[in-house]
Amino acid sequence: MISDTDMDVAWAWTCKCVQYIPGALYYQDPDRDTLLHIVIAHLDIPKVYALVEQMLKMEFPPCQKPFDTPNSSNETPLFLAVENRRAELVDYLAEAGADPNIQTSRPERDAPLHYAAARGMTSIVQILCSYSSTNIDLSNGMGLTPLLCAVKNHGVMEEQSQCVLDNKSTIRVLLEAGADPTIADATNGKTVIHYAAERLDAELVEIFREVLDENKMSLLVNQPDLSRETPIESLPASSNSQLRSNIFVALVSCGATIRSPMSS
Repeated sequence: MISDTDMDVAWAWTCKCVQYIPGALYYQDPDRDTLLHIVIAHLDIPKVYALVEQMLKMEFPPCQKPFDTPNSSNETPLFLAVENRRAELVDYLAEAGADPNIQTSRPERDAPLHYAAARGMTSIVQILCSYSSTNIDLSNGMGLTPLLCAVKNHGVMEEQSQCVLDNKSTIRVLLEAGADPTIADATNGKTVIHYAAERLDAELVEIFREVLDENKMSLLVNQPDLSRETPIESLPASSNSQLRSNIFVALVSCGATIRSPMSS
């Protein structure tokens, strides 16, 4: 909860910036960070609100919103809010009209939703998906949609927290928001079900089965990758026969067909 005193201080600081520094709201440092980037990075929440409210009073072209100004890595203030896991700032900036589809210039070229989905930030994913301006199926620089990012990183050790990511709730939120599970990894044609099958993860398959209708699920489990392999054909050999059996049964119960060598 922000106190009235903190907001008064933030408003006074913002007014001084605008009054004494011409173009302060558009100022960028050598890394091209704006004042808004800087206060978000320092988690100075009152100043974030004060700056954005001041920006909203300005006249600017729709394509040049000051709160969408990117830094040298093409990271917007909204992206930094996601990176800092501040759901309330993400919601506030998105409601103010921040563009959720601007991608960074890093090799991954993630938009905010890719970054959040890959790291299991379910509440932030839910917020971003609630805005119609968010392109929920946007591909990043690695050829992945946010849904694919969530699936590929499920069960992976996150460097920052050193915790194993559990992205199941994030995956469910994306599906319920309308994410298209048939969009494949652009590099190899693998779908979310291919990746679940490769990990022998029957629980992931069950999430898709619960959310998708029967016909769509049947098409998905039979969708081939660029090597013309369906998920059931890409099952890896495993010393854990029970896991392999579970995923095999899960795929077959969803409508996976077993093709003869001649038909593939």
